[in-house]
This record gives sequence, C-alpha cells and structure tokens, in this order.
Amino acid sequence: MKYEGMIPENQLMIRLSNCVLDQNSINEIINISKEVTDWDYFIEQASNNYLIQLFTLHFSNTEIKNIIPPFVQANAVKVYQKLLAENIRLFYLFNEIAYSSNLKGVRLIPLKGIYLAEKIYQDYGLRHISDIDILVESHDLDKMVKILIELGWKLENTPQTSSYISSKILTAHPFTLTKNNHFIEVHNRIHSGGQSYEIDTNRYIKNTISTDFGINKVYTLQLNDLIQHLCIHIHKHLFFGRLKISSFCDLREIFRKQENKIDWDKFLSTSKEYNCTNEVCSVLYLLKKYWQVDFLEDILPKEIEITSIEAEQRFLYFLNGDYQKLDKTSKTNELNNLAYLKKQNGTINKFRYLLNDVFPTTAYIKYRYQLKADWMVYPYYIVRWYKGISKTLGYFLAKRNGTKEK
Repeated sequence: MKYEGMIPENQLMIRLSNCVLDQNSINEIINISKEVTDWDYFIEQASNNYLIQLFTLHFSNTEIKNIIPPFVQANAVKVYQKLLAENIRLFYLFNEIAYSSNLKGVRLIPLKGIYLAEKIYQDYGLRHISDIDILVESHDLDKMVKILIELGWKLENTPQTSSYISSKILTAHPFTLTKNNHFIEVHNRIHSGGQSYEIDTNRYIKNTISTDFGINKVYTLQLNDLIQHLCIHIHKHLFFGRLKISSFCDLREIFRKQENKIDWDKFLSTSKEYNCTNEVCSVLYLLKKYWQVDFLEDILPKEIEITSIEAEQRFLYFLNGDYQKLDKTSKTNELNNLAYLKKQNGTINKFRYLLNDVFPTTAYIKYRYQLKADWMVYPYYIVRWYKGISKTLGYFLAKRNGTKEK
C-alpha cells in the first residue's frame, strides 16, 4: 500500500517500524526500497522520529537484509545498542525508586516509556526513553519527593508564572527532579488542567493493577485507561509540542499483543464521558491508516475521517520534518492561555487569572526569556505584553478568516 504524497523514504520508515511483518509487508518493503534514492535522509528521518532502533528486529530476515544497505543496518544497530545501555541505567534508577516506594507504602505507577519498554516491547533497546514518568496519588506527592531526594535526586522545578496561576492550571507533573543528567517527572494527574477534556485521574488510579516490575511490585494502568492515556498524550504533542512518530508504534504493539482484552464499548463510553472522543479517535484513525490496524475500521465512528483532517495534516508535517509549517500552525502558546482563562469561574476569577498572567513573577520572566541580569526583567514585561497581544490578535484573525473560507 502506497500513501498519497509520501516519499518512498518515509513510506519505508513506517513499514519497517512494525515489529512483526507478514510476507505481504515484506514484499512491500522490498518494492519500496527499490524506489529509495536518499538513504542518508532515510537514516536522519528514522532517527529524528525515534524509529530506527525498531528496524533491527528485521535484519535477520534474508530478504530485508539483502535490500537494505549495510551502512543503514549498521546505523540502526548502533542506535539500538546506545538505547539499550542508556535504558538499562534508567531501569536501575527506577528499581531503586520502586523498592523505596514499596517500603514507604506509596502506590507507584510507571507511565509511558519506562512501562512500555518493560511490559510491551520487553526489550530495553527498542523504546527510546527521554525521562522517567511516574504517577502517584495526590496525598503521596510530598512523600514521593522525599523518597527521591533521599535517593540523591535534586528538585529541578521551573519557575511558575505565579502561585495563583499554578493552582488554577493544575499541572500534571508538579515536581521534576534530576540525577546524573537523568530526569524524573512526578505526576498526580494524567494531564494538565485547562483542556477541553477532563480525565478522572482518581478513577485511573483506582483501576490500576498490582504487577511485577523487575524485582519489585508496582501498579500499572488498566488496559483501557492505558490506551486512552497514550492517545491523549500523542494528541497533545501532535498539536501542542513535538511529536514522536514512534508513539504510534507503542499503540500498535499494545494492540498486537492485547487486542482481545480491550473493552471497546467501555473505552468509547468513558472517552465520551471525559469529552476526549475526538482526540482519542483522531489518533486511532492515523494508526489505522498508516500502520494498517485494520480492526479499528469497525470500532471508530465513521465521521472521524472528516474531523481528523487537521490531525493527519500535522502528522504528515512531523513525518516529513516540515517544522516551519508546524510552527505556523502551532496551537501551543495563546490557545492554552485562552483555554485556561475560559475555565475560570466568574468574572473576578477571570480577572485575577488575567492579571497574574500579564504580571508574572520576576523569576518566571528571567527563566522564560533566559535573562542573566535582574535589571533586564522589567523591559521584558513589555516584550511579553506585545507578544501576547500580537498572538491573540493573530489567532482571532486566523479564526475569522478560516470561518469565512468555510
């Protein structure tokens, strides 16, 4: 299957990122490989999208081994070995944390990379892990931070806009700590506040399952919640950050191994309850189309193909490395502020939020604009106001023009 408007290098990258290939897929890979003209670009794109280490799964297949240039294979093996070494270190650090958490009676829930590498890929070299993400109950936040500090981690939180805004935004991970250039984010929520959806983190935690994780016991998200959480996370990075294309492979592997255990009626029901149906289904639509997860055809709402047009366009921008187009269509800054502002109840609370956003702490200004001297802080308040007004006007003009075009 060829994708319209996608160059052979990117088609091959997507094809090889499937952990298991049938003969039809192998035949497609062979045919696409013959059309690839820039193998250096292929390596660069596969590395940038955190996919290249997955290709090592297929080099024992004679047909693939003969069609992929040796230097491409060598590069993939090198990346795999590097990730393996780095991730072993991260798992050592995580097991220290898990052991101490068990002793102190903290329910520890590993999220994303650290969980997926251990339980889904079952190979530390196949999943890129940028940091350790853990979820704990809100009443255990301070206890968890104390455990980490006792283990040699240092608190590394970035300055907040203001204490008032911090209390209203409800950051998903209020604490970030570092140790030997490694980072850990301590979550007490599945996502930050101010979104159009609202996931019930307490229900997620209540649904968690006790499981072995290395030599320790931890708690893991129930399967439906795990898939929903990953979809929300992918969608957030698709529209408000930098996407790892490899994140789709996480879902692909979960479905390959546990498809029959998913309660799809309950999954769609809770997605509707949390008001995240569009976000979740847009991600699953992309997975169906580009990773050929055929069973999703019978599960996704039929209208999702229409509402997923923008999601697919941004996905292709990420895939092709068209970061200028991404930046022009990014929703990162001003839309978040508007969303948070709208969430405030009553005129007085809206005014307080706006006042704190317009006049943030000096520590935040210094951090946000990377200022070295204290005297430079005050002129940058004017810079902030100018940028805020410009982005807000630009947003409403773009929205107005988009409405007219429709």
